[in-house]
Amino acid sequence: WYRNGVVDQGRPDGLLPIPEQYEIFADVVSKYMIACDSAAGLNSVWTGFDEPAHTLGFRAGQKNDAGLQLNVKRYVEFFAPLAKKLKAAGKTIGGIQLNADNAGGGLYQLATAEMKKQGVYIDYFTIQNYKGGFNNKKVIDEARKALTDPYWKDTKVFFNRYGYWQGVYVDENNVRNTSREMISFLNGEKIIVDNADILYGYAMEAQEFSTNKNNMLGQIGMFLNKMPENRKVISFDNTSLDGFVSINDSVMMAIIWNKSGQLQFAGFQMQFDGAPGNFEKLSIRKGSGTNLTEITDYNLDKQNNLISGISLQPYDFLLVTLSNSNTTSLKTIKKPLSGAISYPNPCNDFIQISNIDNEINIEVYNLQGVRCLKKDNISNNGYINVSELVKGTYILKMIGKNNVQTEFFVKL
Repeated sequence: WYRNGVVDQGRPDGLLPIPEQYEIFADVVSKYMIACDSAAGLNSVWTGFDEPAHTLGFRAGQKNDAGLQLNVKRYVEFFAPLAKKLKAAGKTIGGIQLNADNAGGGLYQLATAEMKKQGVYIDYFTIQNYKGGFNNKKVIDEARKALTDPYWKDTKVFFNRYGYWQGVYVDENNVRNTSREMISFLNGEKIIVDNADILYGYAMEAQEFSTNKNNMLGQIGMFLNKMPENRKVISFDNTSLDGFVSINDSVMMAIIWNKSGQLQFAGFQMQFDGAPGNFEKLSIRKGSGTNLTEITDYNLDKQNNLISGISLQPYDFLLVTLSNSNTTSLKTIKKPLSGAISYPNPCNDFIQISNIDNEINIEVYNLQGVRCLKKDNISNNGYINVSELVKGTYILKMIGKNNVQTEFFVKL
């Protein structure tokens, strides 16, 4: 809706119709959209417009906060008649794509406030983040703020990571294709997983992955794009590991990485509902430095679906694909220690462990992942002295011969 050439010809508002034509425009375009759906036998998802922060006021010489606010207000006025017609026709719609640079400047909130003022309702609020990494949290937090009004209680966020790598480089001499850089990327992806409750959907720019399909960037991108939308957080007994998993009826795909500065040995357990130990294909790829290679040097206890013995240097990661066409459900779980119990919680000086059949080892970590205490060969009803720990919340790790259980406790 805007072009430099048009602005040069004396139209500072780009190609937007004049306000008196907004209703006519909306009538024509909404009929076209509805006719497209009818011809195709579909109920499409329609988005209103994008990049309002880049146009109007900026092109009129107001490259400042006032210009940005003018852009958003004018685009909402322009969009309102179209949005109302589409909603009246039962269409799912989204609107006003803002980018990461607008996060924190109040424009997200201005956009939704102006839409409410115009009587516009959208099913999803479109955000473009081209910085990625931990900036995802800032962007999603600002989107939440913009949707706190009960008017938007059913509205979600569509999160578009365009040009995702800008601003997240770790090693500028070897960007985009090192395991350290991939983990910077994956940390940002995990923030999206952690905030799945507010997401309508999310997309990544595919061009970077298709043109780099033989290097680490391409492999990671294609791996993530194969994952279903329903990603889930994994809980780890080893606080030096992080990752997330995606599951559908026959395939589990997981990404696991070493976030510590120390060598780690990865071990994880998987269980199929209804078909334990019967998976047909297991693929584990390891990213280390600039190499992403298939690995076969690990221990596999197929009876218990236990994989172990994989060493992970700092900034190494694993891509795990597990498929089983014979099962209706595939889950990653932690097998508990036969219902081991630790009490009291909160505690003062001692914790007692009960309901265990064999001796176990105990490790206590603070919330920063630092191990504060280790005790071996604890038997049933045995005590652990925690009197030297400072007040706070800790992670209690109970380690059996084949199984592990993790709990939080509070030291008073």
